[in-house]
Amino acid sequence: MGHGRDRYSPGMSTGRIVFTDSPWPEGHSLERFRLTLRGDEQGNLRLHAHIVSAPYESAGSPVGALADASAWNRPETWLEAQCAILSSLQWGNRGFKLPSKTSTFEEHKLDGMVLTADPVKQVSLDNPLEDLAIGAWVLGNGMVGGHRITLTRVRPYVFDVHWTGSLRNSFLGEETFDHRFEVNAENVRLS
Repeated sequence: MGHGRDRYSPGMSTGRIVFTDSPWPEGHSLERFRLTLRGDEQGNLRLHAHIVSAPYESAGSPVGALADASAWNRPETWLEAQCAILSSLQWGNRGFKLPSKTSTFEEHKLDGMVLTADPVKQVSLDNPLEDLAIGAWVLGNGMVGGHRITLTRVRPYVFDVHWTGSLRNSFLGEETFDHRFEVNAENVRLS
């Protein structure tokens, strides 16, 4: 899974992603946030998400790291990775199962909905990455779980999104979900 620049169009007006204990405590603005609905083979409806942060360097001066800081805390590690991508679309992940079949979906019922996926205690390091709801590129390839997404309807097919989860950075050799992320975005269009 390489990161590359993304091929999906913008779908939001404003938003930020914050990673706990990163060199940028205020986080990073979002360049793209796309929400898409797709049916699966069993007729279930799934919510797919695609987020790309602005380049890490655009967030201003990082908080300095101590000489013995972990790779996660060192600004140069982040700058080398360039940006964050959380996506079920880019790498063929399964997305978030909705409590509705494709045939009975009503968009307004998403208002106030809270979706969860991939509790970290149930995510094995041996899981095929595409079996998870979302794939990740943060400081390289990573694994995300413990998702909690809240959708607030602004108008038809436009939502504010609050999303939290945990991250295990495989690229750095991490074996536990030691890092948290939080996404807040307004006016995300659902397609």
